[in-house]
Amino acid sequence: MKKYRYFVNIDKEEAFLHKMIECGYYLESVSSNFVYNFTKKDIHKEVKIDYRLQMDDESYNDYITLLKDYGWELISGNKDSRKHYFISTKNSNDDSLFSTEESRYNRYKLMRNTYSTSATTAMILYVATHKDSQLTDAWFSTELFNLKGIEFVKSFALELPIVLLKLIPALIVPLAFVWFTFLTFKARQIYKKASV
Repeated sequence: MKKYRYFVNIDKEEAFLHKMIECGYYLESVSSNFVYNFTKKDIHKEVKIDYRLQMDDESYNDYITLLKDYGWELISGNKDSRKHYFISTKNSNDDSLFSTEESRYNRYKLMRNTYSTSATTAMILYVATHKDSQLTDAWFSTELFNLKGIEFVKSFALELPIVLLKLIPALIVPLAFVWFTFLTFKARQIYKKASV
């Protein structure tokens, strides 16, 4: 079974996964950070999420081995992904993936830094690629704006779909900037609330 969800708050994501486990669904994998693949299994173990920057092979293997030694098995994630999903392999009540609350909430700080870097990169790309462009450059004929009446309406209606297609790439980068800025503030808000 597939479920589609997007979470900024990892604690809420873990609560969602816990609810699915209570309903008898085992997390098999997560793709694209919002597609959750479940299978029907009666496994009642704790699932936890860690957020890390990309790692080289050696660091990643050390990270996975360390967590395996402490009773956590990787369900989903790889050296290039940021989110890593683990399931507890131990039978004790100690279900913490983190040694301290501070280390638990530092993942939000890392998320905030990642998102703010992405937002800044998106804005730099936009400014670099669109610094000299104007909206009228998207139209094939600048004479269009000198037309009047029905001639203008016909020409405008003919060119509008093509202009919109030409503008989509120009809108993606500002939308990415807005999205990553939103994620930055959400992660910062969660981190501040948690560290108080």
